[in-house]
Amino acid sequence: MNLGYIIKESFSAFKRAKLASFISIATVTISLILLGIFTSLSLSFFQVLGEIRNRVEIEMFLNDYVQPKQAQNMMSEIKIMQGVDSCYYIGKEQAAGIFKKQFGEDIKTVLGSNPLPSSLKIKLHPKYSNLDSIDRFVEKISAMQGAAEIKFNRKFIAGVDHNARVISYITIGLGIFISFAAIALVANTTRLAIFSKRQMIKTMELVGATPGFIRTPFILEGFWQGIFGAIISIIFIFLMVDFLLWEFDQAIYSIVSTSTMMIYPGILLTGIILGLIGSSLSVRKFIN
Repeated sequence: MNLGYIIKESFSAFKRAKLASFISIATVTISLILLGIFTSLSLSFFQVLGEIRNRVEIEMFLNDYVQPKQAQNMMSEIKIMQGVDSCYYIGKEQAAGIFKKQFGEDIKTVLGSNPLPSSLKIKLHPKYSNLDSIDRFVEKISAMQGAAEIKFNRKFIAGVDHNARVISYITIGLGIFISFAAIALVANTTRLAIFSKRQMIKTMELVGATPGFIRTPFILEGFWQGIFGAIISIIFIFLMVDFLLWEFDQAIYSIVSTSTMMIYPGILLTGIILGLIGSSLSVRKFIN
């Protein structure tokens, strides 16, 4: 198999069907720009959600008979549970100090005594800070001896989980829709290339050319279209983020830039895959 000939032929469609090739590359480029931008925003959103989840606290109030030593044992037991990031003890006096700091009043002066219970404050890893995981965790620690009441912001966490699901569904749906559009355009361009070379293909078959030798240049056309579209889209996103977004709002840039750097290899790989799938579909359909 003459590799030089195959590579040369894979570029020939750009000369024979200039408009179709341009439209195909433009479609791949626009598709990857949209996918890249939305993926970057989605990753940034999930990064912010991770920070929010990292601040979720579960407060476990203890019965009055629980002594500091027993509380320390409970804390040690909780720390080794799956998903626990940190756990610390708040005694009655410390709770009174927190009350005074927040409300500016000494609770002993107001009520004549300190009715605040001691407690354990627990933080879970972001991965385990969804409502289902928290409910399972709360059910487990509720069975511990000395646990009086367990509180966490259920409504807030439910809202975070809902927003995460919505963004995931939108990202997947948009990605599938845009990918199909790009594949269809690449497939159409390859079909035009096959049609324009139909007589030559017949001649090659008559002289004994193998199916792989005939098909490979057309498949590579999609490969090149995908690469060119990916490179152009990467340059566009880079300029938009690192120049326009930096000038517009540096705070947003600091959030988005990290996730944007992560998507560049993915954009290149996605462009290649879209191009190869599109050209392979046409080759399989139109070349026997």
